Parts: sequence; structure tokens; C-alpha cells
Amino acid sequence: MNKIQRTNQGGSIVLFIIVSVILAIGLVIAVYFLKQRGEQARRDQAIAIVDQQLEAERTKTTEKAVEQAPPVESGANGPENNAPVVVEVASTDDLPATGPELVVGELVGAGMLTFFSASYIASRRKSVSLFDL
Repeated sequence: MNKIQRTNQGGSIVLFIIVSVILAIGLVIAVYFLKQRGEQARRDQAIAIVDQQLEAERTKTTEKAVEQAPPVESGANGPENNAPVVVEVASTDDLPATGPELVVGELVGAGMLTFFSASYIASRRKSVSLFDL
């Protein structure tokens, strides 16, 4: 007489689906936030570049105005203190590093999803059904 015993070694499909859905939602949320962070960094960089360009234009305009202004003689009133102050803006050519983070996150998520799917399929092939005995 053969006894049929339930061993639960094959796993539960419901548990697998729940875990897969949770991981997929986590992956979507992570990718969304990484994209938002990258877009914000690009906006901040664009604003910084525009600010630097405007400052450079103001500096050039101020320098031209100083060159074109007639020389002022200091008389009894004392030295002239109304001369414009020229401020040099240090520019950086470095761009924010946002691309690799996004690509790595997507690759890790896709790899995890593939690994867990392959593991599940392999475990289902190895499991013995109650009706096969």
C-alpha cells in the first residue's frame, strides 16, 4: 500500500505570485524615483549653466561700461568709490553622474526577476505532483 504524503517541497504558487508582485512593485517604485532624481539633477544643472551664462554676460557688460566711461578725475571730493566691482565666476565642466545609477538599478531589477522566475520554473520541474504517484 502506497502512502501519499504531502511534503510541501514544491512551494506554493500563491506565495510565489505574492512575492513576485511585491518585488515587481518595488522595482517599479525604485526606477520611478531614480528617474525623478535624474531629471531633477538635469534641471538643477541647466539652471546652474544659465545662471553662469547670465553672470558672464553681466560681467562683460560691466567691463564694457567701465572701458567706455570717461575717466573721472579725483578732486576735492576725494577718490571715486563708484567703480563697479568685477567678480569672476568659476565654472566647472563636470556633469552630474546620473546615468549609470539608473542603468544599474534597472539591470539589477531585471536580473533579480529573471533569476527568481528561473528558480521557480526549475523548482516546479523537480517537484513531484501528488497525482504522479
